[in-house]
Amino acid sequence: LALTVIMALLIGVFAVAPFSAMAEEEVTQVWNWNELLNAVNSDKTNIVLMVDIEDVVPDGELPTKHRLVFDGGKDYILDLNGNKLMVGNYTNEFYTDNFSMIAVSNSSNLEIENGSIVFENWYTKYRTAKGVAFVTDDSILTATDVDMYNGYTGTVVYATDDAKVTLDGGDYTAMS
Repeated sequence: LALTVIMALLIGVFAVAPFSAMAEEEVTQVWNWNELLNAVNSDKTNIVLMVDIEDVVPDGELPTKHRLVFDGGKDYILDLNGNKLMVGNYTNEFYTDNFSMIAVSNSSNLEIENGSIVFENWYTKYRTAKGVAFVTDDSILTATDVDMYNGYTGTVVYATDDAKVTLDGGDYTAMS
């Protein structure tokens, strides 16, 4: 009887251990721009948009404050969940050569999926050279079923310094 109990306990431990050892990754649901920016700035790794999110840069404010930066050297997921993420700059003149709406760096891996991303930068004489997404420093961007649109002259995705980009499905448009 004692041997049976010990074997049952061991089988139970081995059957349960792998499942309990795998912690489920926390999903952060966001409903507006401030929640999204806070989730990214707090280094959350699995973010899901629950609605379309639009951020308009206020008059007189630099668009650089309206940027999603993934640079913690981790694997990140940004699930657009069929929604549109948009940043619009309609009234501010600023030098945009080193600006992008999304930045991935420091050996980070960002997966964006299922939706659309729009960067409208109409009020500037400078092109948005780094585009919607800028990937650098041995980082990886994977976009699956994502439409990306850069509403002013420049690129959609800019990769440099051993970065890797995979675009799987979706439309990618850079206006001239």
